[in-house]
Amino acid sequence: MQIAQTRIRVLYYTGTVSIVVMILAVMGFSSVLFYTSQTQQKIRLLAQGILDMKKLYLQDAIDRTIQHIEIDRRRIEGQCSSRLNPEEIERQVKAIATDRIRQERLADNGYIWINWVIDYEGGDNYAIRLVHPNLPETEGSYLSTKTQDVKGNFPYLAELEGIKKGGAAFNEYYFKKLGSEDIAHKLTYAKLYEPFDWIVATGVYLDDIDALTEAETQSMRRAERSFILRFIGLGALVLTLALALIILFEQRLSALIQGLQGDLLLKNSELEEEKRRIEDIAYLDPLTGLLNRRAILDLIERAVAGVRRGDPPFSVALADVDRFKLVNDEFGHLAGDRVLASIAETLTTRLRGIDAVSRWGGEEFLILVPSSSESEAAEGMNRVREILASSPVVFEGFRIPVTVSFGVAGWNESLTSVTELIKLADSRLYAAKEGGRNLVVAG
Repeated sequence: MQIAQTRIRVLYYTGTVSIVVMILAVMGFSSVLFYTSQTQQKIRLLAQGILDMKKLYLQDAIDRTIQHIEIDRRRIEGQCSSRLNPEEIERQVKAIATDRIRQERLADNGYIWINWVIDYEGGDNYAIRLVHPNLPETEGSYLSTKTQDVKGNFPYLAELEGIKKGGAAFNEYYFKKLGSEDIAHKLTYAKLYEPFDWIVATGVYLDDIDALTEAETQSMRRAERSFILRFIGLGALVLTLALALIILFEQRLSALIQGLQGDLLLKNSELEEEKRRIEDIAYLDPLTGLLNRRAILDLIERAVAGVRRGDPPFSVALADVDRFKLVNDEFGHLAGDRVLASIAETLTTRLRGIDAVSRWGGEEFLILVPSSSESEAAEGMNRVREILASSPVVFEGFRIPVTVSFGVAGWNESLTSVTELIKLADSRLYAAKEGGRNLVVAG
């Protein structure tokens, strides 16, 4: 009888312990899988979010560059068409564009390059490297779609195929950094400027995404190992105490799961905060802190939709710093940056709180004036214009006089798009310039 009871007790304890071990094993394995899956998903989302922001930044840089080329072309055609033939006009535009692009630097030491396509079928000598600030010694050399990077990719072939297919293309390959011999993973965006057969391109390195992904992966693995070690210790304790500690084990397991959930919530909060920070970067101009082109266009589109729903009318003002090139030439680009930042501060503080101020590009600012007619917006811009004209910018002991010209246009139902509205404001800005500068011109 005693032997039977002992056997039953052994079987009972063995069965209970086996069940506990199975539960522990299943729950531990499931928790690790869940934690790993959630963390990997967050890493992928964060990396993709950063990548998407970089793509938007590259597109904006190239679109702005091509817009400047087009503006230069129209300006020179308008000024010189009576005394220069088309070939001479094109030669002047190309010289202006290539000089500006060679000197321009983007965020994180970025730059823009130009490849002149000779043969859209590709192969050897399909294009000429026209501008490349990272490899100036190779400018004028021929390019081949057979060229490979260190990973065996064909970057020029991929770029040309993308251009032929859609006029623009993203591409990834490995290339040396500016001012260094280090080879790094790079994302590029290229767009065809058809009038000159130019492929205008720029890129950013993806080291930060790769490093972030690796760091988060290592953190996840450390958390997994830590969890496994804690689980083994807890399992040994439960196996030692067996039935007497089942209730305590359940409490500890519940606390462990809650701790993991807390970790996941904390990680999610950190990732959301990082996402918000990246969104701020994507919608703000780094020099002035104003909204950038993409952000102001979103706001104007919403304003148009609001007017169509019955909201009050609105206007926009396009402002341009008069003779800004002379400031850069005489005082240097740092002085030019200080002038832009000072103008941005004045616009922000002197306009109404509901007005949205953006840096449109270069020395241009685009302002959304909600709930205002064209004349009301013009009055507001004129007040700001007078303040700017009477407030020289102080830089390194120099007092730099600054004036700004404004073109104002109000939304009306004859307009079909935001682009038309901005073109109307731009034409009035041009009239202000032609009228002597330091003016506000409205309809």
